[in-house]
Amino acid sequence: MEIPGVDNCFVTIDGVTLHYMHAGSGRPLVMLHGMGASSVAWRDNILPLSRHFSVYALDAPAHGDSDASVPDYAPKAMARLLVRFLEELGLTGSVLIGNSMGGGLAALAAYEAPHMVDGLVLVATVGITPKIPLFIKLATVPILGEVLWLRALPRDQALLRVIFNDPRFAEKELAEELARTRNRPGAKLAVLKALRAGVGFSGLKPDTLMVPKLATMLIPVVVVWGAQDRIMPVDLGYQAKKLMPAWDLHIFDQCGHWPQMEKAEEFNKLVKSFVSARLPA
Repeated sequence: MEIPGVDNCFVTIDGVTLHYMHAGSGRPLVMLHGMGASSVAWRDNILPLSRHFSVYALDAPAHGDSDASVPDYAPKAMARLLVRFLEELGLTGSVLIGNSMGGGLAALAAYEAPHMVDGLVLVATVGITPKIPLFIKLATVPILGEVLWLRALPRDQALLRVIFNDPRFAEKELAEELARTRNRPGAKLAVLKALRAGVGFSGLKPDTLMVPKLATMLIPVVVVWGAQDRIMPVDLGYQAKKLMPAWDLHIFDQCGHWPQMEKAEEFNKLVKSFVSARLPA
């Protein structure tokens, strides 16, 4: 997707070509989208935050305009690839901002490479408990998953109406951009492989859970949730705060699964405040 003032870039790491958008200078903020989405999920955050920071919005493998095929789709392998991205671009002192699946990967990367990551912003994140929406668990079932993922899920505008609390955000242009990248050759099956690598029918696989790992770290964390999230219920945000009292928790009312877009102005202010107040210059 083209955003005026934002550079579209590619880098090849360990044989995998990754697409990312970049704008700004200063402390690096690295943004990670959720399963089945792309860097377009940060459309309304990149430029505003680039006035204060060096902002990178990365397409995960099998998503957006990054390579669909990778040797290993397991969450640990994906997190290591993210760490290699940080190392390749020299992004020491990064703040990782992850939505849904991206939050889980951000946490795993921070645990793998604490020397590279100074803070986390976890947005409606997976990885707090094994709990995963039923339609995601059903996609792990052989044959049924292929039917659901390849035939039922690609109705992008309908999916956006589930993602957002306010249906006005389910824009045709946004749906078309998601459809463009998800319909690339091999992309849908690759996303299904990535999903199955981290999720079973009982929920998230144990090695993907973030709380036991981050409990050993002193890294500042803010957890952000939409009160009307229909994909990852807001109760998980409150549970995160209960498990990790030192984490900040911010709930946006009248907001769904993508607070960074549905409450963009407030979200951008929250990120700027968190980084400025909690992290050394």
